[in-house]
Amino acid sequence: MPSIYVILSAVIIAPLFEELIFRGFIFKYLKKKYSFLLSAIISSVFFSVIHLNPTRMLSVFVFGIICCFLYDRTKNIFFPILFHIVFNISSLILTKYFINYGSEEINTIYGENTLFLTLVNGIIFILCLGSLTKLIKVKF
Repeated sequence: MPSIYVILSAVIIAPLFEELIFRGFIFKYLKKKYSFLLSAIISSVFFSVIHLNPTRMLSVFVFGIICCFLYDRTKNIFFPILFHIVFNISSLILTKYFINYGSEEINTIYGENTLFLTLVNGIIFILCLGSLTKLIKVKF
């Protein structure tokens, strides 16, 4: 079982602060000056670089683009934060119980199999987002 620190960090602290910084501040600032695409690319490059994991850089970059899209589309930081939380929770669960069956601090936070995790998490999030948008009547 991962430590409580890893769980709190990955599920609460990281999603909250990373989304506030990379979408709520950097992306929002860039979007005032540049196109959506350029702003999303720049903020997502920064986001992937701070994760310091070359094997996950592409998947973290794509994750950042998706969060920019969610923020831009809804104009509400809640959605990328929620996506980040759901992604991290499902990554912890999938990694712990279905992929590597061990911790080693969750394989240094989701180490191997990131493409698989991203795909499964994307499906989980789409299902969650579909339900959530019906509840709050947000149209994509």
